[in-house]
Amino acid sequence: MSHEKHRVLVVDDEPGICKNLAEYLGDEGFIAEAYESGAEALSAAAKPCDAAILDMMLPGMGGIEIARGLRKVYPHLPIIFMSGKMQLDENALRREGAAAVFQKPFDPEQVLVVLDFLFHTRRPEEAP
Repeated sequence: MSHEKHRVLVVDDEPGICKNLAEYLGDEGFIAEAYESGAEALSAAAKPCDAAILDMMLPGMGGIEIARGLRKVYPHLPIIFMSGKMQLDENALRREGAAAVFQKPFDPEQVLVVLDFLFHTRRPEEAP
């Protein structure tokens, strides 16, 4: 399946997780970019992006805050939340518009399945 048109921001302050997930998605054909802070991700979002994968606990700016900033620019942006240090309240995150929620560690293929589903079921008006 071709993903070459889809730019995905991966945001996690754990460099290994961030880099590995971005590389995995890149190997699958996405334009995947790794960022270690919310400020970097919001700055990178000046260029159109198609999805964001956000860690919940980041220094300075958490995942929900980043998501809200991204949604100001891209109201229908699919956002996937992840965390390894806190229990995630999936219902609360869904109310924030989460497309998916993952507890670390997780299989990167799970993220690929969600992204494939999102990009092949969205209506044109929901495109970022």
